[in-house]
Amino acid sequence: MHAPRARPALSSAIVALSLAATASTVRAQGAPPRQYYITDIGFIGGDTASAAYHVNDYGQVVGYSGAGGNYQPFLWQPVAPNSITGSIHAIGTFGGASGAATSINRYGQVSGYSTDSSGNNQMFLWSPTANNWNTTGGSMHQLGSVGYPNYWPTGINDSGQVAGSATSSPVLWTPNTSNGTSGTTQILPVSSYGSARALNNGGEAAGHMAGYGGTYQAVRYTPGSGGYTYKNIGDVLGSAAYGPGAAEGVNDNGIVTGSCSGNASGGQPRAFLWNSSDQVCTIYTPNLLYTAGNDANELGAAVGYFSDAPNVTKSYLYEGAMNGGMTFDPNQFYDLQYGIDPSLGWNLLGAFGINNAGQICGYGVLNGATHAYLLTPVPAPGPALLLGLGALAAARRRRAGSPTSST
Repeated sequence: MHAPRARPALSSAIVALSLAATASTVRAQGAPPRQYYITDIGFIGGDTASAAYHVNDYGQVVGYSGAGGNYQPFLWQPVAPNSITGSIHAIGTFGGASGAATSINRYGQVSGYSTDSSGNNQMFLWSPTANNWNTTGGSMHQLGSVGYPNYWPTGINDSGQVAGSATSSPVLWTPNTSNGTSGTTQILPVSSYGSARALNNGGEAAGHMAGYGGTYQAVRYTPGSGGYTYKNIGDVLGSAAYGPGAAEGVNDNGIVTGSCSGNASGGQPRAFLWNSSDQVCTIYTPNLLYTAGNDANELGAAVGYFSDAPNVTKSYLYEGAMNGGMTFDPNQFYDLQYGIDPSLGWNLLGAFGINNAGQICGYGVLNGATHAYLLTPVPAPGPALLLGLGALAAARRRRAGSPTSST
């Protein structure tokens, strides 16, 4: 589930799309099987827009906040594990005008990028002074380079490894000691160009790479005794059906999620889940224009966004793979909009991260502005699903920890 990726800043086009979506009343998908509290992550200082990209099992959320084309990374800190209340904090930059926090591990270490004084993107690791921070602060560290001017880190695992891209090459930064702040950067094997956008605790990465006919396709990078090897989704399903696309997340069970497009979809993206046995589940129904996958937790619950009308995007939750099933079940594809109180005025545009407690982060429109959000399942007596999610999240938090900063 160690996903979210470096995303473009919230441009005027995205804001226009957000406002168009606010006006939509189309209900194409079913309501989720539970209701959610929604938390407005808010903005830093005088900023006017924000987006959330990842949430860890503690309930910490990362993303960016900005105004006027300038954006900065943030960390949202809950008052207690998985709380619906908390506060947003800036975690710093390298002196440039833009940056974003793209992923956070179970200890509260954050990966992301920041422009430097020359305007180049640099990878960063923000490491808290104590596990999961609890307001004691942390420090920014620029990660090592491999001779390129621009870097975009997009995933971090619980050992503190960071995956990303250097201009047009996938890269992996590995700390010298677990969760340390100094380490080495390596270029992963690539056909001609590509990126690593997500990373799990086994060191398996996912992203995109040049594939058949010069298009880019979803790819998984697998570590082995001889180093990393890769496989395109086109190698599994054939280039005619699965052309341009990218993988955005990979969980600890090796399930990759993302989107692909090609002849079978009329060139429109379709979300997928791809397991380590090379089974692929396409998340799509005929009434939709497109779907795009972003993240999956360890139980197989997946999130992303979809469109059912021009200039409209919505947030989805898919639970059809939670029992290992890889055949799409439309009855378990849910529009998250119908899991929140409609009187609150939110319009959820995209879901980007999901943790093992079932909390979901993303962004939507509230009062005409784009806001980062956190959805937290409303407790209800009896449902085995929620009990299972809570037990798994608690077990992961109790797991023996490693130091959050060492060199």
